[in-house]
Amino acid sequence: MLVKATLASLNDANLTGNYAVLHARSSRQVREQLTPQSFFDAFKVFREQGIDLGPVLTLRPTFSAKPAIGEENRLVLKGHFDTSGQRQRFPAARYDRVAFDMDFIQSEGAWKMIRVNVDVK
Repeated sequence: MLVKATLASLNDANLTGNYAVLHARSSRQVREQLTPQSFFDAFKVFREQGIDLGPVLTLRPTFSAKPAIGEENRLVLKGHFDTSGQRQRFPAARYDRVAFDMDFIQSEGAWKMIRVNVDVK
């Protein structure tokens, strides 16, 4: 699943401070416009607050809209993971919800990330 794979790469990058893999898994367009340092800067708050997205990787996402191919042939995936009530199971989850809004395009024969927005509440 694209959402979980992207969040797993993002989480690994946040935990290690190395965004090279997330950058490499992005679309060619993103790789040409941004550097791993750009991702490092964009997700600074996640590192500073010690946010671990790992717990959501075992949960099912709830999509706020049916995944669909929209403008410019982008696959739009928007929704959230509900972690409320999971504190005993996931003590590291200091949040109740992880919202995501991601776009993917066909790049080099696969769906690759062109935009990612993750919000933890």
